[in-house]
Amino acid sequence: MMDDPRDAEEAANALPLNLEAEQALLGQLMFDNDVHRQVHDVVTPEDFSEPFHQRLYAAIDGLVKAGKLAEPTTLQAAFTADPAFEEFGGFSYLFDLVDRAPPSNRSRDYAALVADTAVRRRLIKMAADAMHQARNPELSGYQAVALARSELEAAERGAAPEDALFVNAHGAALARMDRLELEVATGKPKGVQTGLSSIDKRLGGLMPGSVIVMAGRPGMGKAQPLHSSVLRADGSWTTMGELAFGDELASVDGKPSVVTGIYPQGEREVFRITLSDGRSTLACDEHLWTVECSKWSDRRRTVSTADLRAMLTKERYRRRVSLPMLSGDFGRDAGLPLDPWFLGAILGNGGIAGNAVMFSTADAATLFKVQKVVGSDRVHETTGDYDYRIVANDCTPEQNVSYALLALGLKGLHSHEKFVPAAYLRASRASRLAVLQGLLDTDGWVETFGAVRIALSSQRLAQDVQTLVRSLGGSCTINAKQPTYTHKGEKRDGRTSYVCNIAHPDRASLMTLARKRRRCAEPMRFRAPTIVSIESVGVEPVQCIAVSHPQHLYVTDDYIVTHNTALLGNVLYGAALRNPTKLFAGFSLEMDTDQLNDRALSRLTATHEQPVSFSDIAKVAPLTSFDLQTLHAVKGQIPKNLWLRDRAGVSVEDVSRAVWAMKRRGDLAAIGIDYLQLMRRPALAGRNEASAIAEMTGALKTLAREAKIAIILLSQLNRSVEQRDDKRPMLSDLRESGSIEQDADAVLFPFREVYYLQKAEPKAGTEEHMLWEAEVALKRTVMDVIIAKNRHGSEGSEPQQYRAEIDLITDRSAA
Repeated sequence: MMDDPRDAEEAANALPLNLEAEQALLGQLMFDNDVHRQVHDVVTPEDFSEPFHQRLYAAIDGLVKAGKLAEPTTLQAAFTADPAFEEFGGFSYLFDLVDRAPPSNRSRDYAALVADTAVRRRLIKMAADAMHQARNPELSGYQAVALARSELEAAERGAAPEDALFVNAHGAALARMDRLELEVATGKPKGVQTGLSSIDKRLGGLMPGSVIVMAGRPGMGKAQPLHSSVLRADGSWTTMGELAFGDELASVDGKPSVVTGIYPQGEREVFRITLSDGRSTLACDEHLWTVECSKWSDRRRTVSTADLRAMLTKERYRRRVSLPMLSGDFGRDAGLPLDPWFLGAILGNGGIAGNAVMFSTADAATLFKVQKVVGSDRVHETTGDYDYRIVANDCTPEQNVSYALLALGLKGLHSHEKFVPAAYLRASRASRLAVLQGLLDTDGWVETFGAVRIALSSQRLAQDVQTLVRSLGGSCTINAKQPTYTHKGEKRDGRTSYVCNIAHPDRASLMTLARKRRRCAEPMRFRAPTIVSIESVGVEPVQCIAVSHPQHLYVTDDYIVTHNTALLGNVLYGAALRNPTKLFAGFSLEMDTDQLNDRALSRLTATHEQPVSFSDIAKVAPLTSFDLQTLHAVKGQIPKNLWLRDRAGVSVEDVSRAVWAMKRRGDLAAIGIDYLQLMRRPALAGRNEASAIAEMTGALKTLAREAKIAIILLSQLNRSVEQRDDKRPMLSDLRESGSIEQDADAVLFPFREVYYLQKAEPKAGTEEHMLWEAEVALKRTVMDVIIAKNRHGSEGSEPQQYRAEIDLITDRSAA
């Protein structure tokens, strides 16, 4: 007879019991009351699974603590009205427990078994409750996690979850008075000090359980129009407006990159940035670019479109500022019926207009390569010296060149109608390079001075060559030439020829023919396209994105590389330096750890005769020996108790897991998150952005209170601050301000008036300009920290000293 599967399921779901251990422990206690001293700190009445055993242990515990004898005779009277007493056998059951009791030297082991089994029962019940909460549609995922964690902590402490929800008011008040007396005696706030004493005094330091929001002005610089093109990792193009969270994008160096945030920015003035090779893209004035300039010792810097516009007005920057070139490591090979090199060769020197596919070459190496690709038996000589016909020879349609050309839309086209099929333009780097090699092997040439060129009668094919070159990290310009010829004594115009002038860091790699590669042996300096003009094109809706790539670069129109960035403040490093026995953690969703440490090292050099700017540390050119000596002197001062995580797209759940892991490691005091709008959203399920932000800030507030840590949360302001005459931010300027303001214990606005002063420069040479220069000089190093909300103290503004070149904020009174 087979067992009922329901019995097996019921057995699997049964709570763990250890009645034998309970009976052994109770028998030992009644046989020898001295056992109570060994086990009273290990087990509680609630740890017994059998309710009668709970009452029996409580009775024994009460008698022993009262100094009375606890044995079957004295205990019997306590249970005369207990129905379970008779069910278990009454006095005989108690006597039997004593009679069967094991030696008392093992009593603590039996108590531990009872307590351990009780913890397992509580854990199973907690897991069942967590499953129920997870299925409750009225709770968010984060709320369910918070409730489960609370119950888990209660189970770990051995208390019922309900008990953990209450504290004794009298005891809590006495503890509070003790802390207040300590604060008065030491003169220090109870929160963690950051080193910015004026702010610490207002906030009380970084208070456990608090969320401190630091919100900066908008325009951290990533916005482009919604119709701007963005290159996907598979080689296809999409638009800024069509991007979705998690989309895989192409990157400057081929490393993985996904969209981790999408942030509409409203309408802004848009500018067209044009490069010297003709390509262009659109961006707002605050969009950030990584650029290089021969006039800079550090070669590479990050600047805004507004900065670039100002630079181009100066002669020393004209045609000297360039953008980084991409490696071209993107794209996927799909739908490529012809070998990529062979396709390029056919487009370069093939005839595909008639029924037969023709190919012309005087180069033995090229002919051999064609034969190798399609089969030597399918390449037949014709009456021409260098002309060949490619035949089918009863091959399958998949192997038939004519069939493949027809499928690609190329069959029947004349020379001036040829093009590179889209599947090959978005193919892998190796395939795109092979197409270009086929074209240049057959129809290209290398000038005596090393320049690579190809002339084509098809304008579309010339543009496709330009696309291939740019996608491989090169530059290509097209010049149209109008040839003439004489027919019967009459001069006539020929078909326009489009000459592609190709520049690339590795010119020889663009061809496979040895004789052409040899002409590229002499080194030839590659000059990346420079920015030649930036012109306003009007006002448009724009959007910015965050990407997971370490350099935060993505590829936009015409394979132009653009940039995202953010700022991590001084507070976390300052707190870690001043509180070496506590742990701190930082989540940087934009900047990597090298960039963060560049700024930290730079700040530490502030007391030296010649501080080292973080831009100098990050520069391509080597540091001076003096700079290295300075950095060696301060490197040991980087706090050992600060842990950084630079992974993009972090969720609240990721932060929560990391926090509890850090809590197990030591005394975690505070974490910083840079920044809220870049965090991965929970599943929106039709809700709007404000609802998602509200859920995240609420979960972070719960985390701060449960973990007893301070959370410093960087956030963005909305665009309304830019529309007012008074640029000082206020609480209503917080993006999705309702939930952020509600969940924050303190809201701080770093404000630099000089930013707006510099945008209002009067005409040079006037008295107004002289006054303006004086005011800019006075306020250049001032940063006002506006405390707009403060649950633990007063609100107001605290001016700080700010040294932008080393990213250092200090108390202005101490400067």
